[in-house]
Amino acid sequence: MGDVELTDDSVREAIGKLTPDQKRQLMQEAGGQELKRDMLTKEENKEDRTRYFSEVNRSAEQAGLPVDKDNEFVVKKLSAFMQGSAEDIPQLLLEEALASTPYLVKAALAEARAADGASRALPTDLEEVETALSLLKVAGWREGEASGRSPVLRRNLLLLHLHLHRDRLKAISLHEGTIAAVNEVVSKSRRLLDVLLAYTLQLQWAKPALAVTSLQALLTNGLWDHADDECKVLMKAKLAAVGLKAPKLNLKCSASDVLPGESVIVTVELTRVHASSAEEMEAYRKLSAAEGEADAAGGENAEANEGWWLLAESIRALPGFTKAGMYADTLQHNVLIARQTLAPSLDEASLSTELEFEAPSSPGEYKIIVHVRSSSMVGYDVKRKVSITVKNGKRAQPSTTSGTSTEESSVESMEAMEAAIAEMDQGKGEEREETIEEEVFTDASTSGSPHAETALTNPQQTPATAVAVE
Repeated sequence: MGDVELTDDSVREAIGKLTPDQKRQLMQEAGGQELKRDMLTKEENKEDRTRYFSEVNRSAEQAGLPVDKDNEFVVKKLSAFMQGSAEDIPQLLLEEALASTPYLVKAALAEARAADGASRALPTDLEEVETALSLLKVAGWREGEASGRSPVLRRNLLLLHLHLHRDRLKAISLHEGTIAAVNEVVSKSRRLLDVLLAYTLQLQWAKPALAVTSLQALLTNGLWDHADDECKVLMKAKLAAVGLKAPKLNLKCSASDVLPGESVIVTVELTRVHASSAEEMEAYRKLSAAEGEADAAGGENAEANEGWWLLAESIRALPGFTKAGMYADTLQHNVLIARQTLAPSLDEASLSTELEFEAPSSPGEYKIIVHVRSSSMVGYDVKRKVSITVKNGKRAQPSTTSGTSTEESSVESMEAMEAAIAEMDQGKGEEREETIEEEVFTDASTSGSPHAETALTNPQQTPATAVAVE
């Protein structure tokens, strides 16, 4: 830096002059993560932090991408629900939150101002779709449920549901402008869900994260319900059309008893009963090559993987979040305590991995649910409950072993969530397998998880899937 003295102020000033791309590159270099942590957390860097995020949001908005205010809007909707309930996030609530974000509202207003009427969703199409959804008794469109919505929310939600129920609405002949509007709403909704998933994983919000992955899979395939038999048949046909077999998974989990504060290791064994044979892999490669999805060598080296989220959800028994106005003493929220992404190849018959997190400081029995979930396929998720005992003794004894199958049933502490919800207040899927009765902790603790820093500094995006099924 020439004759400039290397002080904190001079370095901060130099960083402030960098472009967003230069700052991202700097953060990826040696010491970058520490620099990023300082910029995001230290009060003296507030001005630099504000300027940095302002530039990032401006660039995103110019590129037609969601910005912070869109994610904050959806998060407020979710947190408002969580203040009064610890149940699963209703799919309709998440859909309405997406449909009313500034990101989608702006698109609807731009359409209304467009001089070219051919690029606009036809009102008669929307009326016909609403009537059909009402007859199908779709949530949100049953008698009395659609009243009171703004025209923009009604328009966006209708287009979203038109995509989700497209296989049941084939009899409706749509105007070209309506089809274009559906594609835009779906594309923008998927972008919003990608951002929202990263955020819910960072905050370790279990129910919201599960709801997001559920809706991601439905949007990817144009289907409406993970538990519906018709959806499962359609999903199987969509997979077969691109040379893929319907997943059939066996999940086994085991853990050992631990002492307070020790690392809990949950061993996960996933068996892919549907693993492809050599002949099936060859047929898949040929089909991929014929469709132009293989490499230029003719498809012999084409690789494909299934993408799954592996999530560990703790079943908690803690008081309500009184700091954020959650006054019910019995209100409980489960927390994500560990996560991984799995990407087995199509011919891989089984895989094993471990989930690790810190045991609570208080002795007692603790329950977690291990989920294997897809954000791109409908109806094939599995989950398993595992018991862990935190003992007073000095010897760790073997604990529970459990398993489940798709054939049988198609901690950083809570302060992070409290602070996030409190800050939002100041700034003013339903499970697809059989319901598992939630058992609460005994002598539950607020002990943190060693994965919390990873969750905050290295958020994962949606796992890649074998083929994008449209």
